[in-house]
Amino acid sequence: MPTYGLTPEGLVIKTPEILRAELDAAARGKFTPSIPLGDQTLFGHVNAILAEELGNLWELAETVNSSQDPDAATGAGLDALSLLTGTYRRAAAYSYVVLTLCGTPTISVPAGNVVATSLGGNFALNADATFVALVARATATAYAVGDRRTYVSRCYECTVAGTSSVGAGPTTTGVAIADGTVTWAYLGEGIGCIDAAATATVTGAVVGGVRDITEIVNPVSGWNTAINLDEASLGYVVDADATLRARREIDLAAPGTGYLAAIRQALLLVPGVSSATVFHNTGDVVDADGVPPHHIEALIRGGADADLWACLLGNVPAGIGTYGDVTGVAEDDEGTDHTFSFSRPEELDIHVSISVIVDALTFPVDGDAQIKTAIAAWGNTLLAGQDVRATRAGAQAYSVTGVLDVPRAGSLGGCLVANGVAPTADASITVSTRQLATFDVANISVATTTGSV
Repeated sequence: MPTYGLTPEGLVIKTPEILRAELDAAARGKFTPSIPLGDQTLFGHVNAILAEELGNLWELAETVNSSQDPDAATGAGLDALSLLTGTYRRAAAYSYVVLTLCGTPTISVPAGNVVATSLGGNFALNADATFVALVARATATAYAVGDRRTYVSRCYECTVAGTSSVGAGPTTTGVAIADGTVTWAYLGEGIGCIDAAATATVTGAVVGGVRDITEIVNPVSGWNTAINLDEASLGYVVDADATLRARREIDLAAPGTGYLAAIRQALLLVPGVSSATVFHNTGDVVDADGVPPHHIEALIRGGADADLWACLLGNVPAGIGTYGDVTGVAEDDEGTDHTFSFSRPEELDIHVSISVIVDALTFPVDGDAQIKTAIAAWGNTLLAGQDVRATRAGAQAYSVTGVLDVPRAGSLGGCLVANGVAPTADASITVSTRQLATFDVANISVATTTGSV
């Protein structure tokens, strides 16, 4: 006979079916073997009710038991277990971006006004923004990178330093406009300009590729254009149970300062860091990755250089060197400077083309945009050295309601990927240890075909 309860192999619970059979057997032994216990009898109904309620108690015992196992705990139980290691479920966060607004000087755009992406993501201004008049572009004048000027009622920013021509200046809306030896990028319409921080109106990864946040939702007289010169910093949804478990495992390594996992975790906690990989060489010669002996190399995307040097100061053991092509100093608590180095990954600009079959009745109006966002959000979680597999990228489409299939087309899959160019194949993209795949919704195309369930 099976053993129930907490056994050496784990908790074994009784199901309502087993409990009903035991109650029926007990009733026959207590009263008479011929007692009617069918589903349509009084005693049968009573035993069925008791079995269901007792089954709930067994399920409660299973939930309590699972709450002690990080691989099985869920919800509040996993929250409580994670607190033992100081790991909190990360709350949802908003995406944010800096917008460059152009218009009439002294005109103010109120906080809360919204600018949207081409895919419908909304970003609201954090504070009032008042346009400041730009100096007019002059002929035969030296300009430095970042200088902003106005010309023919348009705003431009210098992206390559040089001297302007003696003739006409920039007039187009491009991003690489030659003017003598100066190169200008178009910012917008008007003779006034201001940079303004903006936050997404919903939590999660609201993607805004470079120069993609341009649609003014709440117009103001004198406010002509808006644009983002850098991609939006992605927010995130509240941690799922699986994400919290993974973060707990990382945090378990953090107290052991000096271990690779602890160094990586410390780097990931630096503001702005989205990816970190730590290489180490314990040998006496340069290793295959190019790391000198008795050195570590941190490969980091995001974060300010000074913050990362300070993090390495606090987490790399004494006597271990740091290697990389970004070198600087961090000051210890005694005022002594120490030199540290790290590296930035080579970012691969991944392009994706996906064909999907959808149910016209349930596929949302912005379903294409949702698919692009899902693929970009997944791709930007890949670590340095992780290959890009078309099948995994394509699988993200199924997170959108109404997607029925990502079919293959002949010898090719329904999802194609490529590095830096329009994709024509579904072969995986090999990513070296010093490379990192990056995704932008602007480089993802979606083709939908209506099908039937």
